[in-house]
Amino acid sequence: MKIRNILNWLFLLIAGLSLVGMCNVMAASNSEATTVVTMTNQDQFSPREISVAPGTIVKWVNTDTDAHTVTVESTNAMAGGPSSDSSFPVGLSSGQSYGWTVPANAVAGTTWFYHCRFHGQSGTGQALGSGMTGSIKVSQVSYSGTFPASTPRDNNGSGLTQATLTLNTLNREVLVYRPGQQSALPLLILLSPTGSDLWSNIADDFGRGDLTDFADREQVVLALPMQRTLTYGDWDNHSGGSLYYETASNDGSPDNQINAPVSSNPDINSDLSLVRAVIQEAQRAYGVDTSRVYVNGFSNGAFFSYFVAAVLNNQIAAFAETGGGLVLSGTTYGDPTPCTLSPTPGTPGEVRSCASSGWIASSCVSTGAIHRPIATASVSRVPPGFLQANDDDNVVPFAHTCNLANHLSGEKTARIVHTGGGHSITADYLGNSWNFLKTHRLDNSSVVTLITLYYQTILGRAPEPSGLAYYQDKIAKAQAQGDVKPAFRQMGSDFFNSPEYLNRKTSNTAYITNLYKTFLQRDPETAGLQYYLDRLAKGESRNTFITDFTNSPEFANFMNNLGF
Repeated sequence: MKIRNILNWLFLLIAGLSLVGMCNVMAASNSEATTVVTMTNQDQFSPREISVAPGTIVKWVNTDTDAHTVTVESTNAMAGGPSSDSSFPVGLSSGQSYGWTVPANAVAGTTWFYHCRFHGQSGTGQALGSGMTGSIKVSQVSYSGTFPASTPRDNNGSGLTQATLTLNTLNREVLVYRPGQQSALPLLILLSPTGSDLWSNIADDFGRGDLTDFADREQVVLALPMQRTLTYGDWDNHSGGSLYYETASNDGSPDNQINAPVSSNPDINSDLSLVRAVIQEAQRAYGVDTSRVYVNGFSNGAFFSYFVAAVLNNQIAAFAETGGGLVLSGTTYGDPTPCTLSPTPGTPGEVRSCASSGWIASSCVSTGAIHRPIATASVSRVPPGFLQANDDDNVVPFAHTCNLANHLSGEKTARIVHTGGGHSITADYLGNSWNFLKTHRLDNSSVVTLITLYYQTILGRAPEPSGLAYYQDKIAKAQAQGDVKPAFRQMGSDFFNSPEYLNRKTSNTAYITNLYKTFLQRDPETAGLQYYLDRLAKGESRNTFITDFTNSPEFANFMNNLGF
């Protein structure tokens, strides 16, 4: 059994906490993008394969007790590459890290393969070897234009700021919002319904001021790429001359609903290229955390959100959509038979599963129809998805949402809402979908994600490598014993009682809000907030509340949903 030296970890953790002020200053002024690869106790690099832009810093962190190396393949087609061997000749020991910067002039498509000398075997330089191996691929979109360094709130309360990126001589407009100047924040790409432009888009469905309030509260960078006018129609019942995203796979269909060159190749599909450019520019300008890039859309934007996640699955951690899905008939409306599905009776606001809403697997399915925007089976991976639809949607029937949920083999949540609102976004959609999205990272590590959330909600910052590794080890040991909840309870207690948190001298209201956001991932309801304020007013210790929260059914359900 691998045993970690706890005293060393505690020393590293305390040292990391004491330097938080310095780290925060550095983070605020440094926009260099960093991608972290973990050396795990399963003798693996996680994530194993990464795609990054030139100039990105790749940092390997050893969270295992065994020593590991980063040894570049000598037969790589491209010279250079990462190698920890000179700096760490006997390997990186537990808690150590090694960084390497992708050359600024690296050409898109360049790939470096590497392995651990102790636990992996060298490949051919053209493919991964066996055992503990990994690869770094340069993904670069050619574009001009930049995002603004800051996006101050205007008189109307919205800081959404217009930027222009030019790809292949085509000017594409993007609205962006950056909360503050901190780097390493997640990126949320919001995709609009048909016919949207700078003055009317998905931001207006949420309320522009409310949307940027959300970004400030959740500390997430927003990007809203605009649609373009296309001269042709498509399977989603668009006609030529309409503003919409190009959601079409290269299925070669003779269907006359698609009378244009179709492609899921991001080098050909201009809208996929735009998304890649948005990610790359947000990484360059704001230093966003590229392991936490999410897409979320409504209507045409919903179909495009799934399309982006499926095609760019090595760049998207999770996706969300409402009023979209997977079309298994000739068109969104149904072809040759109109797609109609009457929901079972429900109460206003009721949230139901697909089956309880009246959907069955044959709903809105035409024999031999091509799956659109893209078949789940045609891609290597579909990221986790949050799917929602209104059961009375008369524009995009909720059957399409259920059909997508039925075809997704990975993690997903499907909600069918009885609203009476037709083709619209529910008031709670943004918050509910974000609560799902933010628990995922590109490396699909729920443990790392939840540890990071504790750091962010309690300490207001990203974890330092030594602290992350320390708590990963604690949780791994708890998992081996069958229950991780005590380990997360202890981690929360450690953070709430740390000098870093105590020196903030938070108010009782702020403290209770931190408890709700840490353990329940939501804001407190009025009655709950007042209940705990009254207990504090009577002299009860703050620390007693941690046990209350971590013993609650809501905390247990939240942990169960994450697989703990």
